[in-house]
Amino acid sequence: MKRRFPFSQESTVEKSDQAPRTQLPETQPRQSAGSNKSLHLLLVRDILLPQCTLGKLSINGVFECYTLEDPVRAGPKIAGETAIPAGFYDVQITYSPRFKRMLPLLIDVRGFSGIRIHPGNTAQDTEGCILVGTARDVERGALYNSREAFDRLFAVLLEAKIIDIRIIERRENVA
Repeated sequence: MKRRFPFSQESTVEKSDQAPRTQLPETQPRQSAGSNKSLHLLLVRDILLPQCTLGKLSINGVFECYTLEDPVRAGPKIAGETAIPAGFYDVQITYSPRFKRMLPLLIDVRGFSGIRIHPGNTAQDTEGCILVGTARDVERGALYNSREAFDRLFAVLLEAKIIDIRIIERRENVA
């Protein structure tokens, strides 16, 4: 269940009551990576804003955190300002020279390179990558507690031998 917390007079923050790891309807509970060795991430893009795309990330059917990406564009890609195409991607944990640390990397994203999952709060913090947070502000197009969400997610991903992500769009246009 979601709650909305007042952030200011113009904005509200959406936060999960049991964030993270609230089970999504009609899904199976997440198994420990230690017993399964593979993790299946599902990113559902649910809100399209002019400045960004917001979504929800689950692992093996269990809600993990909120996401923020660049806007999904129907026209040509704008470098550093366009979300990656919806689809299915393998994920590897590799060293990022830019961030100077190990981070999840999406493999073989058509027309893009260096697409990672990392902490960040707004579209200004991404150039096509997927940002994560424990709360989101739909009106402002922002995530909160991104380092906390990333650290929790990364700890789970490190346990897996095989990681993949499916990105789908069930979005609501908000102008």
